[in-house]
Amino acid sequence: MSTSTEIIFYAAGFCIVGCIAIVTMLMGGSEVVQVSDHGERGYQRQIARRSSTFVIFEPALRLVATWISWIPLGPLRGDIDALLGRGGNYLGLTADEFLAMSTLTGFCGMLMAAQVFPVVLAMLMAGFFCALIPFLLVSNARDAIDVAITRALPTSIELIALCVSAGMDFAGAVREVIGYNAEVDDALNREYRLFLRDLDLGHSRKQALRAFGERVSGDGVSDFVAALIQSEEKGNPLKSVLAAQAKVLRVRRSFRAEEMATQAGVKMVVPLAILMFMVLIIIISPLILKMQEQGF
Repeated sequence: MSTSTEIIFYAAGFCIVGCIAIVTMLMGGSEVVQVSDHGERGYQRQIARRSSTFVIFEPALRLVATWISWIPLGPLRGDIDALLGRGGNYLGLTADEFLAMSTLTGFCGMLMAAQVFPVVLAMLMAGFFCALIPFLLVSNARDAIDVAITRALPTSIELIALCVSAGMDFAGAVREVIGYNAEVDDALNREYRLFLRDLDLGHSRKQALRAFGERVSGDGVSDFVAALIQSEEKGNPLKSVLAAQAKVLRVRRSFRAEEMATQAGVKMVVPLAILMFMVLIIIISPLILKMQEQGF
């Protein structure tokens, strides 16, 4: 290697080391972003902190989230916030903390793959699939919330209709239902509290209902929100609209239960076939072994 090439090589190495040192010093000296304990997200964070596992990993999440906050991600942070909101503000995470969780799980997946199968492609694939784990967890939480709200909505609508028939307005009826189920911290009560919070912040009932429909997916909630908005626009009696919606949702839920019961038999065909095949192997295997011993 010539002298000029050696100089260029060492100079490039010093530049890379210097850049790494500067970035490390900046990151190490950066102030960790504080997370608020107020609001629905703060409430979910307090619940998550009751788990010893989350308490152990929370400082690392906040530190990596501080580094990620420097990266300009454009509308991606808003999309992740919307995803976390539909997932019930999963663990009270912010968008940067969620990306930090995805980064850490991907890095851990790469390390585990390096111990088992130290190939670059396998490490990258393991890191990619492990990085998707937080997205799967939030999706499962969102689906569970949608199912819980769909199941509890007909009874809740009937209670609201009863309160409206007694002379209350819609917001007062919702507050009465929340007070009636104060000891039950389910998904529907949390959505009702967010709806009332939007009203207290000055939003119209139409805007608060639309926000409710955007947070929760499902035909039942969308139909309920659309019926209430149409009732407000056209001046239809709220009591009759609520009663009709409760009846429709109950009928739809019974149809869905019948459909799931019908599909259960079809879904059991493959497991039963595998079970019968294994039983057949267990029964025939001794006979085959005995025939081999006898020379057949």
